[in-house]
Amino acid sequence: GQAYTGRAVAFASQGHLDLATADFSRARIALQLAGDTLALGRVEANEAVVDGKRGHYAEALAGDLRAAQRFQRFGALNEQVSTLTNAAEAQLMLLRPADALATSERTWPLPGRLEDPIAIHNYLAQRAQVLLANGRIAETRALLGKLAAEVPDDHDRAVLANVQLQQARLALLDNRPDRASVFAANAVAVFTSTDYQRERASAWLLLARALHAQGKNDEASAETTRLQAWAKSITAPPVPVYAALADAERDVAQHKLDASRAGYARALALADK
Repeated sequence: GQAYTGRAVAFASQGHLDLATADFSRARIALQLAGDTLALGRVEANEAVVDGKRGHYAEALAGDLRAAQRFQRFGALNEQVSTLTNAAEAQLMLLRPADALATSERTWPLPGRLEDPIAIHNYLAQRAQVLLANGRIAETRALLGKLAAEVPDDHDRAVLANVQLQQARLALLDNRPDRASVFAANAVAVFTSTDYQRERASAWLLLARALHAQGKNDEASAETTRLQAWAKSITAPPVPVYAALADAERDVAQHKLDASRAGYARALALADK
C-alpha cells in the first residue's frame, strides 16, 4: 500500500493523473486489507489533491474533509492542517468564501502547535487568500506584511511566491498596478513545477492586467503571448481558461471588441467544461 501510494504521488507530480489515480486505487485496497486507517487517510488526502488538479473541486473538498477527520482521530497534526488548508482552497474555487473562512477559522488554533515554519506559513498564506476573498482587506494586508517579513527565512520559494501572488491581488485592489506587476512577475518566475500550474496561470493573468492598468499594452500583450505559448502544452483546467481570459482582455485594450466578445465566450465555454 505504501509503495503504491509513493508511486502515485510521483505520477501526480509529473502530471500523469490517470496513472496516479490507478495506483491510489491499488493502494487503497492493500491498506484496507492491512487495516492501516491512518495510511488510508493519506491516500484520501492525495486523491483530493489529484481531484483538485483535474478541476474537480467538489470531489476534492469531500476527500479533504474525510481525510481531515481521520487525521484528527490519530492526532496527525501536520496532515490535518495541510488537508484543512486544501479544503478551504477547494471551497474558494467553488465560490464559497464564507465556508472557506469557516474552515480556516476551524484550523486557526492548530498551526500554533506545529514546529515546522514552512507548514505554518503555507497555512497563513492560504488564510490571506481566504480573508481577501471575504473582503477583510485590513487583516489581509497585515497578514501579508507579516509573511513577507518571515517567509524568506524559510528558503521555500513556493510559499514566498504564493504570498507575492496575494500581494499582487491586493495591490491591484489598492490601485497600485506598478507594485502588482512586480509581485506577479516574481510569482510567474517561481511557479514553474506541475504542482503550481493554476497558480502560475493566475499570476500571469494578473501580470497582464497590471501592465494594462499602467497603459503598458505592448508589454501586456507580450506577456499574454508568453502565457498562451506555455498554456498550449497544458490541458489540465483551469490553465486554458486563464489564457483565454488574458487574450480577451488584450483585445479589449486594443479596442477589438468583437474579438474580445468571442474570447470571453471561449473562456466561459472552457470554464463550463
